[in-house]
Amino acid sequence: MSAYKKIECEFKDRETLLEALDFLELDYRQYDNPENLKGWKNDIRNEKAHIIVPKETLNKFLTGASNDLGFLWNEEEKRFEMICSQYDQSKNADKKIIQSYAKSAMEKVLKENGFKTKVSIRKEDLLNKKMQELKMTVRK
Repeated sequence: MSAYKKIECEFKDRETLLEALDFLELDYRQYDNPENLKGWKNDIRNEKAHIIVPKETLNKFLTGASNDLGFLWNEEEKRFEMICSQYDQSKNADKKIIQSYAKSAMEKVLKENGFKTKVSIRKEDLLNKKMQELKMTVRK
């Protein structure tokens, strides 16, 4: 059984987080009250989350075999905490989501300030088993 870990990240904006998951074509479910995550054998885990990416989605797009991945809202710190299994972390699922979030957040802020962006990374590259370098060209 793979243990879950909280991943250090700064997911402060729900809309941007959902855009990042959409970019990676990861299905997710949202809950008002946090729900338990499931392990790779469909076992109910103690960890809970407000946004859950089902293990079937991670299996298809990122890892090949995995557990649910979750995002739990931390009201005190005003941010989502990513809850990712050690196995899925070893397959860089956490890093790919963080990279997709960073891409979405940067594009959003730049667009709001009148900049046009061109991003060199494609969804297919992020879904690749290897991490990809993110390059962004910005102009006004």
